[in-house]
Amino acid sequence: MNHQKDNLGFTLVELMVATGVFLIVVTMSTSIFVTVSRTQKQTQATQTLQSDVSFAFEKMARQLRFGSISYASLSSTSNTRIEIMDTQGRKVIFTTDPVASCENDLHDECIRMGIDLNADGTVSPSEFTYLTPNSMRVRQLRFFVS
Repeated sequence: MNHQKDNLGFTLVELMVATGVFLIVVTMSTSIFVTVSRTQKQTQATQTLQSDVSFAFEKMARQLRFGSISYASLSSTSNTRIEIMDTQGRKVIFTTDPVASCENDLHDECIRMGIDLNADGTVSPSEFTYLTPNSMRVRQLRFFVS
């Protein structure tokens, strides 16, 4: 009697080992995916923040480069604002003063730029624009002129 063993399937042990290996691979892959996704979101947020800061500082630098500083407006007690006369003779103000709250009304930590559009020598609250987005908080910005 020659009994041949039929190898038509897998044993329970083989199936359990294969399932265990598969679960380990899936778990590791999921963990790697979650980590990469989280890192990508942080990188994206950092790049956006750097872009926003670059925009605000470039806007200020352009006005400072081509305009002239109004030394009479400088205060010895507060250096959170600076006034400039632009090339068209209009007053331009950069400030972090909490005169009016920022766009999202949650905090006063933003950079605002005001331009005297009426050429009347004053900058009204409606002539101010925000250089920083709602998501950015400017904790401290000081202007030092020597």
